[in-house]
Amino acid sequence: MIQKLRNKRTTGLIKSKRLNSAIVIGAPHHAPGGVTKLPCSTHEASDENTGFIAWDLSKFLKSNTVISCYASVDPNKSLATDYSKAIIQWKPKYLIEIHGHGGVKAGKHVIEISSGTNERSKHSEKFAAILQEKVAAIERLKTYKTNGCFRDIYFKAKDSLTITDNRWISFHIELPPSLRIGINNGLPETHKDLIKAIADTINEVCV
Repeated sequence: MIQKLRNKRTTGLIKSKRLNSAIVIGAPHHAPGGVTKLPCSTHEASDENTGFIAWDLSKFLKSNTVISCYASVDPNKSLATDYSKAIIQWKPKYLIEIHGHGGVKAGKHVIEISSGTNERSKHSEKFAAILQEKVAAIERLKTYKTNGCFRDIYFKAKDSLTITDNRWISFHIELPPSLRIGINNGLPETHKDLIKAIADTINEVCV
């Protein structure tokens, strides 16, 4: 699976079913570090290394995972894609999607959380508040701030159909480059700390 995540020019889908089927961890716009563009006219910017984060997070939680690699169509903007169909088939209670922002519109040290609508902002605000407690307690992460208020965040995910679907509670997590891309385009040194912080938050929120 890791080798597939490292592939720089092959479109594909990675699915893994684990013990905890109530939670699905997704990454719809993965490409390995250094590959900044996807072959998708409606979503050209890749979310570098998010597939590695989603994979490791799902292993940590023993949860289902689905990762779209080097996508030629936008996987989470239609419920007819293989990515969305996998989520629908699993019938989760919670969906956590890992995304990556460029650090300009949201801020270089900002993690944005959205549940897709203003009405569901209570979910994302709770998630963000708990995650903030986790990252603030970790020396290498304490400079990062989380924001889960739908009105205030830039990446609202309001057009992402997997996020706005009412069949599950969703969390759209936007990570800045410094939490995704490290030396030689690999994962940064903070990777394991971040995985644990997000996993501990999920264990508190998704019950």
